[in-house]
Amino acid sequence: MNKLVAVLKRKFNKEYELRLVLFNIITICGIIGGIIALVVSLVTKLPLIQDIATILALVVLAVCMYFGNYKNMLEQSSFAIIFVITIFLFPVMFFTAGGAYSGMGYWYAIGIIFDFLLIEGIACYIMLGLQLIVIFGSYAVAFFCPHFVTELSRASVFSDMLHSLMVLALSTGLIVRLQNRVYKQKIIKIKKMNEELTKLGSKSEAANHAKSDFLARMSHEIRTPINAIMGMDEMILRESSDNEIRQYAINIQDASNVLLSLVNDILDFSKIESGKMELAESPYFIGSVLNDVINMISIKAEQKGLEFKLDISGGIYNEFMGDEKKLRQILVNILGNAIKYTHKGSVLFSASMRENPGTDYVILVIKVTDTGIGIHSEEKDKLFDKFGRLDLDNTGNIEGTGLGLAITKHLVDLMGGSIDVESVYGQGSTFTIELPQKYLSKECLGDFEKQHKEYIKNKNIYHEKFHAPEVHILVVDDNAMNRNIVGMLLKKTQVHIDTCASGKECLEMTRIKFYDIILLDYMMPGMNGTDTLHQAKKIPDYMCKDSVFIIVTADAVIGAKEKYLKEGFDDYISKPIHPDALEKLLLKHIPKEKVIITYKKNQVTEEMAEDKTGNVDGSVNIDHKLALEYCGGDESFLNEMYSLYIESDKLDAIEKAYKEEDWNNYRILVHSLKSTSLSIGAAELSDAALKLEMAAKANDIETIKTCHAGTMKSYEALLGWCKKQQS
Repeated sequence: MNKLVAVLKRKFNKEYELRLVLFNIITICGIIGGIIALVVSLVTKLPLIQDIATILALVVLAVCMYFGNYKNMLEQSSFAIIFVITIFLFPVMFFTAGGAYSGMGYWYAIGIIFDFLLIEGIACYIMLGLQLIVIFGSYAVAFFCPHFVTELSRASVFSDMLHSLMVLALSTGLIVRLQNRVYKQKIIKIKKMNEELTKLGSKSEAANHAKSDFLARMSHEIRTPINAIMGMDEMILRESSDNEIRQYAINIQDASNVLLSLVNDILDFSKIESGKMELAESPYFIGSVLNDVINMISIKAEQKGLEFKLDISGGIYNEFMGDEKKLRQILVNILGNAIKYTHKGSVLFSASMRENPGTDYVILVIKVTDTGIGIHSEEKDKLFDKFGRLDLDNTGNIEGTGLGLAITKHLVDLMGGSIDVESVYGQGSTFTIELPQKYLSKECLGDFEKQHKEYIKNKNIYHEKFHAPEVHILVVDDNAMNRNIVGMLLKKTQVHIDTCASGKECLEMTRIKFYDIILLDYMMPGMNGTDTLHQAKKIPDYMCKDSVFIIVTADAVIGAKEKYLKEGFDDYISKPIHPDALEKLLLKHIPKEKVIITYKKNQVTEEMAEDKTGNVDGSVNIDHKLALEYCGGDESFLNEMYSLYIESDKLDAIEKAYKEEDWNNYRILVHSLKSTSLSIGAAELSDAALKLEMAAKANDIETIKTCHAGTMKSYEALLGWCKKQQS
């Protein structure tokens, strides 16, 4: 008995089973109740069969307790107790101890509780069924055949019912107390585990964030010297006539391009690992995506002497809702990978569509088949690992981080798709990508190859995407040329453009007139774009409280857009403004009822976009093709921009700020020079102005003094050249 008491005192832990504790509680309470019942029976002189049944029950309980605790036979002992005691002995006790007028009803209840707590699975319900049959049978016989029931004295009935009730209450109470204690212990344990997991998670998140932040920052910082290297290398290629030196420069150019590609891969993967890679879904045309990707990849294939084949199904729907940018990246990565690992032969790009009945989604099926080096079957599992590179003997001269396919796999998973590969080593590979995409209409792509050839023929011909004669836009910029450029770019869209030169003027104009969209420059004297927005939001009964505020800035570093959106802007566009990007941005925010979609083409021919790149008086290089691109392919618009460039002449103002060492004003002025110069194709002057702007921002006076004179000489030469174009 001491050992059994010790068992009950043990705390519940991993080594001690809860079911055994419950078993002991009920059996010990049963033994105590049985002993009391035996004493009462002897005192009140109940029939001998009652005493025999009680003694047998006590023996069964004791034996089962022994086997359950010391022979690891808990399940068998539980069955024995229910079968022998509750099904055979309890009915005997029921009829010899007063029937319904006794405590046997409580003992039947204890038997049912015992069954639920200790018997598992279907056996529990079988035993429960037998118990219920016995209980209903006992009470039915007692009701219809009362002469089978031994009548007890009033004192015996009260005594039997009292001690039986106490046994039921005690055992039930102990079970509930034990369950509550176990529950509390588990809750405490779970809380401790959660706290530990939270601490570990915080540490892991902090470490992961620090790693990703380091990669992103370092990758961004590396871009600056890479751009300088590539810029200087380009100057060597343009100005040097020595073949040996030019070959060195070409090698530098190739190495720089590889390094830039590595940095881009690292940036993408740091976004994925930090969990910042999310889907940005919007309507798009699959034909446009395929056009862009094929234009980019076909050049690479041509450079390697590979045949680039197309098999684009005309049955693909054209208009979808999805993340166009990530889809384009997936296609570029997988096609670029095929070309990278194919040294001779061909690359086949196939696209088709599979219906998904009952939904407004279809499955885009992309296949890329190459005649490249192939993959060993045992290495397929490592194919999408980050930094993985297979078959080093054959890929030692392949450039890249080894992140391309890992990034592709992450993007495909993010979009709910799948990617698979079939490959024969030494013969080539076929990558198959399946992506679910929501279609917006059932208009099919049609003869894509014919459309693509037409696109190539007319790719430099500008046509406005929409007309919006009821839309009013306010352009806020301290630079007159920038204000006029936006107006000219949007002239054919028929929107109404108002302009102003400062944040203060913006606030005054928007108090009295509603504008659908406000294009707000960031860097302005006095009140910058962010300050202007914040002040506007504070104005009571503000006329433009429902207007769309879009920041216009040259700040295009990682996270810039997110930074401005957090400040309260509705969207972001970087300088110099690309016509196509501007129209797409406006289409996104102009109310649909005010937009008339149009694809009318203007009269600009392909010949007008021919490359007229050349030097201006030997000092500044003009890229006519780039300039025409920023003018939407409109040559007359470009001539107007030359005129505006002259009108926005800041040479004297910059020289004055330089002499007076007013570096804040100097920074603002060269910032403006950077954007306006690039808009007319003077990329080199724009880069020089950017260098001066960054130096002024960092208070790097030595760099300013080193570069100022040469930059101003180039600026003066460019102004002179623009004046000649007007004569």
